[in-house]
Amino acid sequence: MERIGIIMDNSIEMVECIIEIWNSGNSVVIIDFRTPLQQIIKTMKEIDVKKCYVDTALCKDKIHLIENIDIIQIEITKEIVRIPKSVYKKYVYNTSHNEAIVLFSSGTTGDIKGTILSHAAITGNANAIIDYMKLTSEDRLYIIKSLAHSSTLVGELLVGLISQISVFIGKTQNIFERHLKNIVKFEITTICMNPTLLHLFKYQIINNKAEQKRLSLNKIVISGSVCNVDDINSVSKLLKETKIINVYGLTEAGPRVSAQNDNSPIGSVGKAIKGVDICIRNEDNKQIENNCVGIIYVKSDYMFTNYTNKHNTYIDNMGWLNTRDVGYLDSEGNLFVLGRKDEMIITGSHNVLPNTIESLILKNPNVTECIIIGIDDCVLNKRIVCLYVSKNDICEELRRYCQKFLPVYEIPKEFVKILKVPKTATGKKMIKKAEELYYQINEEKKHEK
Repeated sequence: MERIGIIMDNSIEMVECIIEIWNSGNSVVIIDFRTPLQQIIKTMKEIDVKKCYVDTALCKDKIHLIENIDIIQIEITKEIVRIPKSVYKKYVYNTSHNEAIVLFSSGTTGDIKGTILSHAAITGNANAIIDYMKLTSEDRLYIIKSLAHSSTLVGELLVGLISQISVFIGKTQNIFERHLKNIVKFEITTICMNPTLLHLFKYQIINNKAEQKRLSLNKIVISGSVCNVDDINSVSKLLKETKIINVYGLTEAGPRVSAQNDNSPIGSVGKAIKGVDICIRNEDNKQIENNCVGIIYVKSDYMFTNYTNKHNTYIDNMGWLNTRDVGYLDSEGNLFVLGRKDEMIITGSHNVLPNTIESLILKNPNVTECIIIGIDDCVLNKRIVCLYVSKNDICEELRRYCQKFLPVYEIPKEFVKILKVPKTATGKKMIKKAEELYYQINEEKKHEK
């Protein structure tokens, strides 16, 4: 078995490469094409990639000159493409425990790790997703999230190949106005988004009433990070015939862990899917009662094999994975995800989850994005700072608004206007990058004085 790399944007050629590598008994290593060249080189050499398919357009960065790796250049199709029947026929259903794929994820800290998944894991997880999505032969799925990430590769592409529904491959870098036109043009019924894309989608359909009326969407699946409930409610009101399914997962678990059904409360990510168990534990690793906040643990039939390097796997001897996410289960078994444990800010003697504050601030129509960070403080340990994106400087307006709804210790001590919130390719906010941006802005202010 060899590990063979793929570096390109979503395309039919990328799908064909994935299937070809699997059919030859090898493992697919997908590296996001937006990754810096030096990181690509380092990653491929660390995991012994000897051969790599690369979009010809990327070779201007001299990626084809990497030593000891056979770079095969491929000209990829630039427009949206429907996967042809010939490609479905090439796909071979595989439930072996052989290595299928290595996926690289960077979390909120920017720490990159390679996660190994077997064919049994991804095929089993895809089947569990098909089970709750209840797709039919009439469904038409449009992929716009990067195939370099597990939620897209397993939860969309593999789901499409196994269930034989129509799948359209869209580009990750298209502006959402173009995506909206494609959704209408190709009569798309199902689309998967992360919270950032849902936020953009909301404004596109608000500003395009004509396109809104022509939509055929019956399902929108949301995954990737904690979603703003206001965005879900807004889209639900605008598209009354469209079902919004909020789901939760992580690459290590196959990736899907839970999904909403018709009876799931808004704000939850539903119940554990088939083959998965969920429990909540406290800091002492003891399971806690329903409706009590703690760390989310998962046991999955689709668990990853290992990491490519020496990262801690966070799996105990009973097979429970510590997700390092904070949340709780209600009395019906619905999971509510509140945020990442490593995002929690300790200010004074209080534990504060940024998502609570961010959700409130995003209710302001003048704020398009925001991120809450904790900055070192000699008195409070960390002081809460809000970086926000807006056309106007509305620091005082936001401060007064927060004072109405938040306890004193959760109100940001500073509000800083920025151009863009730093995020990973999957739409996850990057805490370290945001902190660096804050310090950079402060330095610039000092020089101005």
